[in-house]
This record gives sequence, C-alpha cells and structure tokens, in this order.
Amino acid sequence: MDLQAVKKAHFIGLCGVGMSAVALLLRDSGIVVTGSDEEVYDPMLSYLKQQGLVWSRPYASNNPAVDTDIKVI
Repeated sequence: MDLQAVKKAHFIGLCGVGMSAVALLLRDSGIVVTGSDEEVYDPMLSYLKQQGLVWSRPYASNNPAVDTDIKVI
C-alpha cells in the first residue's frame, strides 16, 4: 500500500495509549483520523479531547465511514 495516497484512516481501539499516539502522528502529517472504541477514562479521555480526536462507539470494524482508506487495528 502506498501510504502517500492515504487521506483518511480509521483506528479501531483508538483510545489506547499506543493507538492514540499513532493516530496523532498520522493526523499531524495531514491524514484525517477517525476512531472507535468501547470506553475511555481519564487521563486518556481528557488527553484525546485536548488533542481534538473524537471517536464513536462501539469498538467495531464496521464503524468507520465508507470513504476510509485504511483501518488500523
């Protein structure tokens, strides 16, 4: 896969420490990032809000928008 062509990425399990860090790296490089997860608690909840990352529930592979280029699991 040509990562240069990726415009939108969806993270399944976005609220984990590692997943959110990678999501922020991609977002900061210009990729639109969405995500899904079951639950999130502080301090990660506050951190994600501060960074402007939003997610949807539930934690599911069929949750992202249809125009997602890649899913990160």
